Amino acid sequence: MTNFTFKKLLWHNLQYLSANHPEGIIKGIRPVVLVNLENKRFDPSGKSTEEMQEYIQRVISNYLEWYQFVNLLVEERDHDVWVTLLNHLHEWAVVFLRKYDAIIDGDYFDQLRQDLVQETAKTILKSRFPFDVSFMPWARRIMINVGKVMMRVFYRHLSQRDDGQETELIPDPHTIDEYVALTELQVTLRGAMFTLSARQREIIERRYFQDQSFETIAKELKMTLNAVYQRHYHAIRNLANSMTSQNIEYVPLG
Repeated sequence: MTNFTFKKLLWHNLQYLSANHPEGIIKGIRPVVLVNLENKRFDPSGKSTEEMQEYIQRVISNYLEWYQFVNLLVEERDHDVWVTLLNHLHEWAVVFLRKYDAIIDGDYFDQLRQDLVQETAKTILKSRFPFDVSFMPWARRIMINVGKVMMRVFYRHLSQRDDGQETELIPDPHTIDEYVALTELQVTLRGAMFTLSARQREIIERRYFQDQSFETIAKELKMTLNAVYQRHYHAIRNLANSMTSQNIEYVPLG
């Protein structure tokens, strides 16, 4: 019955959308939503009509914003679109690799950056964009996943190397494991964030995935600082409840 309600809502949304958008766009949205349903990116079980509607609207909104970009990227291999994405990938790669400054010397940094960008681009091409998130955060999450695998391999390479370098320069393996655990927690949080309201989700996204201060968030969202604090508090509480219900150990965010 829940799936029937969800699909009925989807049908009504697409019917409404068809009045102002080409038929090709409408036909493109429906399979995206249904595949997401099949892949359990969204489970309507136990969800209210409002929550189902919010998810459908989120997919539609992201599809309208990103479908042309994704098509040019994946199908057309458009030069300008790829330049835009690669510029982002290089910026993100630098930020990601700087976290490993203790074990990456200058000779390796540029090569690792190039490898990380290349492998991330390949993975994006092989992946199916679900349109229930914005494209750039999704692409950055792929880079993080690719990067943590790459750094595990790189660390093994360093620890096995016998070229007379001081082994004290290589940190304890737990240093790597702790960062990887944090990265995996961030990915888990991405899923739990779908239980939040749109405004709560945006505040968490900006605070913990874009490293914005509360003051910057308040200014850019045109909210009072106190309102941001309150939304943040309720969002963290909702995330804790969601993760606890999924038997995920909740780690307070700093």
